[in-house]
Amino acid sequence: MTSTTFDMAQYKARIRAEWRDAALGWRVWFDVLDAENAGFAVSRRLIELAGIGPGDAVLDVAAGYGEPGLSAARAVAPDGLVVCTDISGEMLSYGAERAAAEGLDNVKFIECDAEELVFDEGTFDAVLSRQGLQFLPDGAALRLSQAARTPRGSRVGSTLDCPVRRTCACHQSRARAATAAARQRPWPVRARRRPPAPSARRGRRLHRRGNRHRDRDLRTRLA
Repeated sequence: MTSTTFDMAQYKARIRAEWRDAALGWRVWFDVLDAENAGFAVSRRLIELAGIGPGDAVLDVAAGYGEPGLSAARAVAPDGLVVCTDISGEMLSYGAERAAAEGLDNVKFIECDAEELVFDEGTFDAVLSRQGLQFLPDGAALRLSQAARTPRGSRVGSTLDCPVRRTCACHQSRARAATAAARQRPWPVRARRRPPAPSARRGRRLHRRGNRHRDRDLRTRLA
């Protein structure tokens, strides 16, 4: 019986490559994935659960294209600060573009492995992660809570990718948003092809076949 060992470096390299290749798709489908009743609703709920408000310092781990970090930046403005970290620089680039387009100047983007955070204890009032902790095999969730520890106690808000997609409310809302967007999107419609006209040879063959069936039916009736 052979045993396989987990290669952390290989795993991290694969994760970086997968998110680098997927970055363009997240740009294209952002309006669907972060619709009002889909991803945006999850970000808003995380901010509520973590008690984030004006003046807070917030860390967003595995922020991707900037969620829930940008939503938190709006909540902590004008004096608060949000730091978005992610293993994929390509995903963070889109988040930075979104922040610039909205005029959010209280957000920083750092390309960083979530299991190699270098922030001092007590740096943040709260830590958020939206569907990112499932990619961390080394139990980084405990260190995330330590990074947010303050005299008032740590506040960590996170969601994980749910394996029961049919019954999970967040996946149902995303599915409804995707369906609605797909109905409104002008997909190209292919014209139906007309069936080819039968050739003269095929027409004669069908005619003879029909005559044989007719003669057989007639003999059956006479019998």
